[in-house]
Amino acid sequence: MTVANAGAYCREVESYLSRRNGGHLIRIVGPAFEMVRGWADAGVPMSIVQRAIDACAERRESRREALRPLRIEFCEGEVREQFQRWQRAVGPYIGTGETEAEEDSRAAVSGLASHLTRASEKLARAAARLERSEPFRASLDAIVGHVSEVQIESKGARGERREAFIARLKSLDEQLMTAARTEARHCGIDADLRGSASSELAHWRERMPRDAWDAAVQAAADRLLRDRLDLPDLTP
Repeated sequence: MTVANAGAYCREVESYLSRRNGGHLIRIVGPAFEMVRGWADAGVPMSIVQRAIDACAERRESRREALRPLRIEFCEGEVREQFQRWQRAVGPYIGTGETEAEEDSRAAVSGLASHLTRASEKLARAAARLERSEPFRASLDAIVGHVSEVQIESKGARGERREAFIARLKSLDEQLMTAARTEARHCGIDADLRGSASSELAHWRERMPRDAWDAAVQAAADRLLRDRLDLPDLTP
């Protein structure tokens, strides 16, 4: 990526971070600029950076640590984790660069209980939005109930028992996305999301055969749909 393009990418990150900090502007310069430029060179979509900033800000707010503005350096780990999850979702032509051992380590660090707490809170907020259709809100209410059951029953779960709960969450997440895609068609935003997904994947377009491209666009559109409807990823 050229310096000019990297600069534009950096300014867009800077602008989003400023809005998330309530208008407080912290310039991204020096080592922070090189870090963000690395994201741009790696093809990290802007939506992934924004999702990571939101996640970091929400964690700070839940711990009442939001008195000082969030700096982009504190988002690096979240950006990389979100990018790796996105890469795994859109398919093998993107590549994650993550070993199986690193995946196991990441999963161990991410506690199931805290993940379910954040997911339940986000689902409840989404279900309360009156601008959404009644069938969609009813679907979310039902999924919230199932997630709460998993949260209660999975306390202290280890090994195969924990994996069984994760499988249940994966199934619930599939139900969530089915409802979300129906809502996207109802709102008329599905074509817009696919167009944005295609733009995100343009960096890798030439290396993908048609079927892989179509699958990747659908997966990327689903990630954008989560953001648009403010839905969690139920699979830890």
